[in-house]
Amino acid sequence: MECMPGKESRIDDEKGDNMDTVEPGTGLTPREKNALRDTWAVVMQDKRKNGFLFFKKFFEMFPKMQGYFKFRDVELNDLEENATFKLHAGKVFTQINNMVENLDNVPELVGIIKGVGSDHAPNGITAEAFENLRDAFLAFLVERMSATITPFQKTSWEKVMGVIVALAQDGFNSAKGTQ
Repeated sequence: MECMPGKESRIDDEKGDNMDTVEPGTGLTPREKNALRDTWAVVMQDKRKNGFLFFKKFFEMFPKMQGYFKFRDVELNDLEENATFKLHAGKVFTQINNMVENLDNVPELVGIIKGVGSDHAPNGITAEAFENLRDAFLAFLVERMSATITPFQKTSWEKVMGVIVALAQDGFNSAKGTQ
C-alpha cells in the first residue's frame, strides 16, 4: 500500500505554527490529524481486504478473542468469505472511518467511541479487549503499510489509539456500571 500522491503536501502547505498546537479535545495536533486522515484513506482504498487482514492479525495475536464472535468456528483463512464476518468487519471499518472523519468534531467523536465501548458491554469481553484491539490494529497498520508509513504517521496512530482505547473503555465501563 502506498500513501496517496500529493497528500504529504497538504501537511507542508499549511501556514502558521498552529499545525503543531495540541488541541485539548483530542490531544492531537492538526498535523497529526492530517497524518491519520492520509494513512486511513489508503487503508480505505481496499476496505474489504484490509478489514479481513486486520481481523486476521487480531485473531493471530489474540486467538481467544475469536471465541466472542458468531464466526468463532471459522478458520482464519476462511473468514474472508464468511458473510457474518464480512458484515462485522465492514461495520468496524465504517466506525473507524467515522472516527477519522470526526477528528475535528470532538463531541461527535467522543460519542462514537464511547458508543462502541458501550455496545460491546453485553458481549462478555473485558475492558482490556480494547487494548488488544489497539495492539492488533497498530500491528496491522504497520505491516500493511510497511513500505510507506512514516514514523510520524505511526506515532500519530499510536497516540490516537490510546485516546480511543481510553474512551471506549469508559463507555464500556459505564454500560457495565463499573466506573
